[in-house]
Amino acid sequence: MHVFILQNHGLIACGPDVEFVSDLVADVERRLTMPVLAEGDTLPQTDAPDGFSWAPESWAAHHDHMISRATAGSYYPDHVVFLGPALPHADHDAKPPAIVRPGEGILLRDGATSSQKAMLRCVFDVLSRVSEDWEIAAIGASAEAELLDWDAEKYRQALAARA
Repeated sequence: MHVFILQNHGLIACGPDVEFVSDLVADVERRLTMPVLAEGDTLPQTDAPDGFSWAPESWAAHHDHMISRATAGSYYPDHVVFLGPALPHADHDAKPPAIVRPGEGILLRDGATSSQKAMLRCVFDVLSRVSEDWEIAAIGASAEAELLDWDAEKYRQALAARA
């Protein structure tokens, strides 16, 4: 067996060399690719508030089902680790890297890391492929809290704060 899929996390591919694994991953991606059901590339015409800019994913704020899901919870561990639990509608003391303004856009905090930007893109890459009539379940508040309280995550956050 060369491919393992970890629920709510991702893919592990194994093989004798890099070329084999690269080809294997490309084959898995080709077989599992889902069509994009919603997309866009327009940014809001209004100025973002101080300390923020409009994220390239702002188009998603005009798709109610996507925003409802993005603000309802997290669907995989890296979402929690890099963006926090669910995407909020307003700024708060935990200083979330991204804030959703339904019908307007998605704000990205100035100084957001490249990992946070990549994860925001990932969230909407995934949600843009999930049909409105599918039922999907977030990992839940207790799993989110456990991930944020994980010793390895606390260590990663401490290192990031020093950088």
